[in-house]
Amino acid sequence: MSISVSHRLAGILAAVTSLGACVPAGRQPMRPAPPPLTVTTVAPAPRPSAPARPSTRPQPAADLLNAVQALGASFKGQVGITVRDIDEGWVVAWDGDTRRPQQSVSKLWVAIAVMDAVDRGQIALSDRVTLTRADLTLFHQPIRTLIGADGYTTTIDELLRGAMTRSDNTCNDVLLWRVGGPAAINRMLDAKGVEGVTFGPGERVLQAKTAGLEWRPEWAGAGAFSRRAQR
Repeated sequence: MSISVSHRLAGILAAVTSLGACVPAGRQPMRPAPPPLTVTTVAPAPRPSAPARPSTRPQPAADLLNAVQALGASFKGQVGITVRDIDEGWVVAWDGDTRRPQQSVSKLWVAIAVMDAVDRGQIALSDRVTLTRADLTLFHQPIRTLIGADGYTTTIDELLRGAMTRSDNTCNDVLLWRVGGPAAINRMLDAKGVEGVTFGPGERVLQAKTAGLEWRPEWAGAGAFSRRAQR
């Protein structure tokens, strides 16, 4: 079983208007209005033997331009919207150059790194992994109910399934460290030519930072973090 990343991966629609299942919703600080809607087109290079003729660059539909403009202008908080047509090459963006936390989108990069490690024979989907309470992270982690005093033994395959289909933060974090941590993910992204994306530092540290806190081991899987973050 294999998975690869081509130039089409860079064409993923990114509309960061919410934080998904990994973190509770919260109000965003207001900020000045972002730059106006931008449209970029990339025309394919003409073949040397082709006769000279006027160049017609593809353009996005007016309805799409209006929709992106309306979404960006009406959102009461920080938002970036980017739409790219991977066949025609045009890009429509509202404040699209600002880097933003990926939240559960980052689980995709971990999944690719896991499958890459499987392809290389470094791990197998059938490998067994035992989780303990110390492996628990924060917020959405359905696997928490299965981890008792003696831990819970599962497989790489089931952890991957939990991370990708249930957005389980603990499943994702265990897989992350299984393949080598954030540094390994960034090496994978670089090797596969995925530009403009950085990864780190893992679920627990990242989610604590969203609340302006530094991670403490005693917060794992407990309500103590949520109570501390709400102060």
